[in-house]
Amino acid sequence: MSEVVAALERHARERGDEAALHEAGRAISWSELRAAAATLAARFGALGASARVMVVARNGAGLASAILAALAAEVELLGAAPGTPAAVLGELATQLGVKQVFSEPGLGLAGVPLDFNASPAAPVRVAEPPLAGSGAILLTTSGTTGMPRIARRSSRAVDFIAASSARALGLRTGDRSLLAIPLYHSYGLDQFVAAVIAGATVELHAGFNPASVRLALFTAGVTHLPAVPTMLDALARMAGEAEHPPRLRCVVSAGSVLPERVARAFAEKFRISAGQVYGSSELGTVTATQSGDPFGCVGRALPGADLRILDREAPDPEKPLAQGAEGLVAVASPSRFDCYVDAADSNGEFVLTGDLGRLDAQSRLWLTGRASLLIDVGAVKVNPLEVEMVLMRHPGVREAVVLPLAFSATASRLRAVIVPEPGREPSPAELRRFAREQLIDYKVPRAFEIRADVPRSPTGKILRGELLRDAR
Repeated sequence: MSEVVAALERHARERGDEAALHEAGRAISWSELRAAAATLAARFGALGASARVMVVARNGAGLASAILAALAAEVELLGAAPGTPAAVLGELATQLGVKQVFSEPGLGLAGVPLDFNASPAAPVRVAEPPLAGSGAILLTTSGTTGMPRIARRSSRAVDFIAASSARALGLRTGDRSLLAIPLYHSYGLDQFVAAVIAGATVELHAGFNPASVRLALFTAGVTHLPAVPTMLDALARMAGEAEHPPRLRCVVSAGSVLPERVARAFAEKFRISAGQVYGSSELGTVTATQSGDPFGCVGRALPGADLRILDREAPDPEKPLAQGAEGLVAVASPSRFDCYVDAADSNGEFVLTGDLGRLDAQSRLWLTGRASLLIDVGAVKVNPLEVEMVLMRHPGVREAVVLPLAFSATASRLRAVIVPEPGREPSPAELRRFAREQLIDYKVPRAFEIRADVPRSPTGKILRGELLRDAR
């Protein structure tokens, strides 16, 4: 039986009238959430064993109950962003062989309306033991540097992530976790099921609105805030006195590198430091920082996960690199995905994350870049994240993205896309001088482009592929 679903049943039985969710000012009890999940599980089950369903919805009770229903039924559920063009959704549904599309009312999409239905109060029935093809969530990878893929995560993997994340974050009954991160993304899913298994209340925000989130932090008794760097940056920039929200005790960031400037500004404004967690669609959350960990690391492996650093040219999990050496981050964990939907299996116990990193003497993971982002500038490769961190030390730079600039058929130079601080716009010459003070010559960008913003995924990751296409 799915442990997350079992927890839902237990909370509904023992604390049925207490709030499981808060959505747009409405409290939804554990009994109501269980009943809605049961109703949807029956509808999903009627489509046949291992059927695939698609749910197009913002964060809300409908999407939350659909996730729980999928874990309780023999179906595979793919959540999709509401802003996705209908033609793209249709093509994806056809490719996946989706039996039924459920959509949030008001989106103007064809499909069965995803209304939150809290009756009848039937139990959520789960196959015992779980079948090989039951209770799976399909997750779209970020696609930040290439075409996204869809990873299949079984209910057993979801259960492991839920329990390990709840322990790492210290979630318990009586807590209130604010989720403005989409539940159809790995990070949002992990945080949601962690709250469910712990019996914590989840406050769902349909999207990230800094004013609404800040208000909730001070008035709604929020104890946990999972976020991404852009969220923390926006909250830190809001007007108002520095003050600690009364019950907030845990803030974590994931999705992309947390700039030190953002971390420091948020800590000064809200008088609480943000920790970091690390994971992926293929693995879920696999590391978390602890109190006292130095800024910049993403913490130690959660119990049950095995982190290894491998040689970039010949990655072999049986031959990990020595402590402190930089290489490819590989992870083995019970949370690992089963397969990509377009492939037969996931190729071995260890998953190559595509990230570069190193392990220190305390087994903490420090991320240093993405293997696929390395830019060949002629005999040497440049890690663009290193250059970006230097440029973001300039007081007039809010964000920096470093990309390849075609130089010859075999080599590139560097191009920097700069988002300036409000009211500041440093010139290319000024930025170049600043970079030369801290970087060797071949790491200094040859071209600078000023933009108002950069494209991002719903979880805040910079979509470098779009910036590359824009330059063509």
